[in-house]
Amino acid sequence: MRIVALIYDDLANPWLGGGGARRTYEVARRLAMRHAVTVVAGGYPGAGSERLRDGVRYLFTAPQAGYAASRLAYIRHAPLLARKLASDLTIEVFSAYNPLFTPLWAKRPQLAILHNIYRGHAVAKHGLIGRLAALLERPALVGFRNYLAVSHGLADELARTVRLRGKRLAVIANGIDATFFAHPHTSGRPDYALSLGRIDIYQKGLDTLLAALHRTNLSPPLPKRGSGEQTPSPISGEGGGGGEYIRLLIAGGGPDEQVSRVRDLIAGYGLGDAVEMLGRVSQEQAANLLLDTACRFVVMPSRHEAFGMVAAEAGAAGKAVLAFDISGLREAAPASAHGLLMTPSPISGEGWGGGSEEQRVATLSEGLIRLWCDPQQAARQGERGRTWARRYTWDAVAEAEERYYLSLAGVDG
Repeated sequence: MRIVALIYDDLANPWLGGGGARRTYEVARRLAMRHAVTVVAGGYPGAGSERLRDGVRYLFTAPQAGYAASRLAYIRHAPLLARKLASDLTIEVFSAYNPLFTPLWAKRPQLAILHNIYRGHAVAKHGLIGRLAALLERPALVGFRNYLAVSHGLADELARTVRLRGKRLAVIANGIDATFFAHPHTSGRPDYALSLGRIDIYQKGLDTLLAALHRTNLSPPLPKRGSGEQTPSPISGEGGGGGEYIRLLIAGGGPDEQVSRVRDLIAGYGLGDAVEMLGRVSQEQAANLLLDTACRFVVMPSRHEAFGMVAAEAGAAGKAVLAFDISGLREAAPASAHGLLMTPSPISGEGWGGGSEEQRVATLSEGLIRLWCDPQQAARQGERGRTWARRYTWDAVAEAEERYYLSLAGVDG
């Protein structure tokens, strides 16, 4: 079978490099053993026009110096590249920020793979540009006859967005690389909580996280683990007294503007001694951070997620995940396994832990204290996460997608 997949993101994209790019690569390289797979992706500095990765042909639209220009070039040129390719199945890894309206120009069968539906989140995050994305989202989705969602919550959101009668929908979750199931190791770092993933302040809730950390580290002193003694806290200052403070590592890359804003927030809250930004990390480096015995837990206060890959990987590494109670994290870090899912108020219609920002900060601060001061609870949850995560392998994901692709080609081909 000849498969053509269109996705703006790429593993080496300096502005993104997110979960959609990871899934596309992991599935494509496995299918390339039996099928001809071509991925058409957005250009970026250093991407070139074409490369071969593990048997998968990658074609890139013209590289651009800036993120917005790169997105626009992808919208314009990706369909032109794809139309030159012979295919038995055309896949659009869908994003409202670069809709390609594939059903209008590609022969059947076509498939939309969904990692997110943004709706109101697009407006809250990007203002006028987000409003345009929100307006285009449903029209760009409705023309497809076949869909694949990475979580049941996202499938439900799709059903609220488009009429699915007479159409096909599969739900296939993301996978977890075997790297994250390795044995724990000791790096010698001081203990830390870990925020891992793309630097996206709105979606990943990094503003809420830093405000909560500020609140926590300025509150009455935390008990020092393993000792009844208290030591001076460089964060708490004169008013906070002594005690242990929470140390946070932030690992991930993103647009320069987002990274700069995170640094500004850290400085504005006076958290320079408590927070370390590591920048973009490889998958191996991410696994090492999660498997380090100094990592007490992962904190992921996202406003929306379809299926939080980092949360699932944390479970594989035996780490608890502190998050808000949203659908995409209920599936990737269930409370019955490794998730401590916090709800500041009843869940809103947008699908994330609602309430005012003040409530979200206070609730997250409570969760930080609970897991930091009770490492035994974190360890118990992490062990349950290891058991839960073993069902999610990339081999199983690729096999399920291959069966679905073949069924689509049989129906529409």
